Amino acid sequence: MLKSFVLILPLFIFFSTPVKADNACNCRASLTTQEEIDNADSIFLARARKKIENGKWLIEFDILKAWKGFALRSNYATQPITKVDGCNFFFKNGEVYLVFSDAVNYKNELIVSRCSLTKEASRSLEELKLLGDAETDYTKLE
Repeated sequence: MLKSFVLILPLFIFFSTPVKADNACNCRASLTTQEEIDNADSIFLARARKKIENGKWLIEFDILKAWKGFALRSNYATQPITKVDGCNFFFKNGEVYLVFSDAVNYKNELIVSRCSLTKEASRSLEELKLLGDAETDYTKLE
């Protein structure tokens, strides 16, 4: 009996101890879709492409439509691919996304958190309906 207890106790402690992930993303409290729209710095629809520039991996965005922020004035942006905090959204090469960006730096490099409403355009019907017509439609300018 004592042998069983000695063997089971370490397993119980191991599986019941919470794991602290140092690179886990700490998302803010759940907001409504409208609150997320209001809080985003930039909102746009774009095709994402991975590339290497000056030895750094980037996501390049070809912006198709824009509702808010810098994308109203520019149809191109990049996001460095980093693993610093584990919060960056993972973009698939060639996919079209509805992007909710938290910030843009002076090089038009985005910060897109995986905590944002960013997702594939095909899964963004509710958000696109709330956004309505785009302020800028680059597809009509070509």
